[in-house]
Amino acid sequence: MDESSSTGRVEERLAALESAIEEIRDTLAHRARHQRSDPPRRGPSPLGIPAAPARTPSFDNLRAALPGRPRDLESWLGQNALLVVGVLALVAAIGFTLKYAFDQGWVSPAARVGAGLVAGVAIAAYGERLVRRGLRRFGAGLQGAGAAIGYLSAWAAAGPYQFLPAGVGIAALAIISGLVLVSALRGSEAYLAGLAATGAYLAPVLLGGDPQAAVVLLAYSLVVSAAVCTVSLLRNWWGTFAVVVIGFFLMALLSEGADGGLRGLYITVGGGALIAAALWRGWPVGALLAWTLGWIGVLSGAQAVEGWQAWVFVIGPAALTWPVWKRALGVPAGSGARLYADDPLGLVATTMFYATAVAWAVAATEALPPPAAAYPLLAAGAISLLFLVPGVLRGQAAMHLAGLAVLATGIVAQWNWLGASAGLSALAVLAAITTRSGPLAENRWSGPALAAIGVYALFGANAEGRPENDPALFGRWAIALYVSLSAIVAIAGPLWKKTEERWEAPGGFNLRVATWLLAAIVVFSGGTIEIPEFVLQRGGSTLAAGLAVSAYWLIMAGGLLAYGFWKDSKAVRITGLAVAALAIGKVLFVDLAELRALYRVGSLALLAAIALLASRAYHRRESPPDRESVDQAR
Repeated sequence: MDESSSTGRVEERLAALESAIEEIRDTLAHRARHQRSDPPRRGPSPLGIPAAPARTPSFDNLRAALPGRPRDLESWLGQNALLVVGVLALVAAIGFTLKYAFDQGWVSPAARVGAGLVAGVAIAAYGERLVRRGLRRFGAGLQGAGAAIGYLSAWAAAGPYQFLPAGVGIAALAIISGLVLVSALRGSEAYLAGLAATGAYLAPVLLGGDPQAAVVLLAYSLVVSAAVCTVSLLRNWWGTFAVVVIGFFLMALLSEGADGGLRGLYITVGGGALIAAALWRGWPVGALLAWTLGWIGVLSGAQAVEGWQAWVFVIGPAALTWPVWKRALGVPAGSGARLYADDPLGLVATTMFYATAVAWAVAATEALPPPAAAYPLLAAGAISLLFLVPGVLRGQAAMHLAGLAVLATGIVAQWNWLGASAGLSALAVLAAITTRSGPLAENRWSGPALAAIGVYALFGANAEGRPENDPALFGRWAIALYVSLSAIVAIAGPLWKKTEERWEAPGGFNLRVATWLLAAIVVFSGGTIEIPEFVLQRGGSTLAAGLAVSAYWLIMAGGLLAYGFWKDSKAVRITGLAVAALAIGKVLFVDLAELRALYRVGSLALLAAIALLASRAYHRRESPPDRESVDQAR
């Protein structure tokens, strides 16, 4: 009895021991599977993201991958959130203490700066001690706080206090940045670099800006940004890179006292470097963030500079354009106007590419100083060559389309409504010529689209008021109308006639027909505006002008119907019927109420003639063949 009980207890203990060993084995295997490591480099996508990530980790897996991961949300908040809040509060407290001491005149500037440096070194040393004891994250956070306080003190010495020469202050910043770089790479803690960068960018905010130290501030930002950006790139720390991007452009905002040209170089060259770094590392959000802030800085600064400094905002944006342009240039010919169509973020990358081209053209045309300011089209034309030349020679639809957009921007900036209408019409013809065949054929819609924008500009000029003493049918507005109409007819007619069958999909949207419809709208609207104006300028009455419009509509409807039957084009016939309906409505509800008896007869007679001829044509088209034709067919 006793022996069996002892045997049972031994078996129970062995089973418990085996269960514990199995649990330990599962835990170790789980840690091995989720061990943190740098992701493998894959081929770049449009914004640099991996083409096909193996899997998307969940929040639990992400927490498990971090060293010393917390067991629940409470532990995570206690270890991480409170650490961040504490470090930032400590840096802010010391920064406000230095500022208050400066405002109140306490002790000498050397003592204030020295106290800050001693505090920073002490906190960083204590953090290093904690790291060696195993508290890696908490110790790294204190190291970041110490580095931030060091940045704060160095900036105070070389910036607002001007206690140290600018060169000595920058050298001190470089030394602190180097120490942060070494420590962050050794400890592999993103907290250290991120918190140090945050404190460094907060230092000028806490101590207040000084217009006389603006140049020092930009140099300070360059040193800090270069060091922390290098760390984030080497260790693949996206969050730290985002802090660098935001802080970098924040420093540009604070350096209002700096030379406009110097700030422009800082924004364009530095922003271009950040975009290129994000694309190289594969951070789409980082690239988009740097791109957005960079172009906001350029477009806002382009209107606030004068003289030679303005040329920085004309030429400097090339640095912001280069990373996106170079990436798009590597796309094979025939990839289409939408770059990276197979990528989930291809639409974002494509939009960023086109917006880059247009933004550069806008900045250049806005910033041009006199006397070059009178020729914005020349600046836009030079920029467009960077896109049009590779687009045409390499058959890249996206480059070609971006070049056309840049030229259109320059045309609008160069001329008023009438000039812009003529210029856009000429550009539409150029677009149609370059898209007749080959890889650029899918951009055929660009010609009609530019022509339509030219038409909008033309009628916008008329809405604002005709040029003074401008004669109808032969004046400047009429000539611009004829130029626009000629461009549309050339696009829809001889330029596309021979290639029509190769690019119009059966049953799909017929762009050529749509272009002809645009021509009909121009003829209809232009005639409706010019004909009554011509009658009034020749001394005619309002009544005669209205009758002339009715006659014009009826004649146009008849011509469209005749042409539609001749070419057997249903679209043209429908357009003719629509114009006829408008003419009938005007005759019945306007002309009959205003015209005298004789004019009524003429108006109704013309309406009857057009209606009967059209009806006869439809009856002949729909009637069955006569007996003689049937016999001949047999």
